[in-house]
Amino acid sequence: MQRHKNTGDRPPPRPGGSWLAGMVIGTAIMAMATQAMALGAGLAINNATLKGR
Repeated sequence: MQRHKNTGDRPPPRPGGSWLAGMVIGTAIMAMATQAMALGAGLAINNATLKGR
């Protein structure tokens, strides 16, 4: 394993992250959460209306 020495007062450079990949992953997670919420709400409404009969 190679160690890097921190020379100077600046913090070590951070590795370049891909913000675009993060946006895509975040959007996919939000879409799945929205679908799960809609499915759960639909099932709850369906269950409530069936019990009322």
